[in-house]
Amino acid sequence: LFQSKDAIRSEGNALMVEGYADLISLFQAGIQNVVASSGTALTEEQVRLVGKYSKTLTLVYDADSAGSQAALRGVDIALEQGMDVRVVPLPQGEDPDSFVRKNGSKEFRNLLNRSVTFIDFKASQFAKENRFAAPEGRAEAVRSIVQSLAKIKDELKRTFFLKEVALKYEIYESVLYRELEKLIEKRKPDYRPAIPQPKAADSNGSTEPKP
Repeated sequence: LFQSKDAIRSEGNALMVEGYADLISLFQAGIQNVVASSGTALTEEQVRLVGKYSKTLTLVYDADSAGSQAALRGVDIALEQGMDVRVVPLPQGEDPDSFVRKNGSKEFRNLLNRSVTFIDFKASQFAKENRFAAPEGRAEAVRSIVQSLAKIKDELKRTFFLKEVALKYEIYESVLYRELEKLIEKRKPDYRPAIPQPKAADSNGSTEPKP
């Protein structure tokens, strides 16, 4: 982050990769607005640090099942921290390091231009598993997307995304709103009213305030 923060500010976008080899190859190829979670699962603290320099986070994870699962987790963490999130789908079997070595920085930038929203990324993962073939699978996919929407604190932003989901999957907005409201309610901390403490009695046993 220390080496890339100026480029992140300049680009208005932070590319998040998994490993240091990915980061070094991209940096050497002239793509310097990049940080790596260095083999660990992306954390809230890492996202908060990056968020000081850009509110847009683009996940560029390996194109395997582990990378896809890491990207899905990263999406939710970033949304919860108020970030705008994009995902770059790499060709199967590639990681950022191998892709930029084979194809160069120009092709990698073209790939960045084809980044997708977290909604489309989640949908693509369900499509790969053929979940959209049955109503149950479609319901599961849409519910998963709404679960991510529930992590967005900005109500206006949530509303626009929800309209997009309703249009894309031909679902009534009111149905999605009800699902969203249930999820948001679950996330609220339990409300426990403060219990008034009895006033300490004075020497004559009275609890009334002194004039």
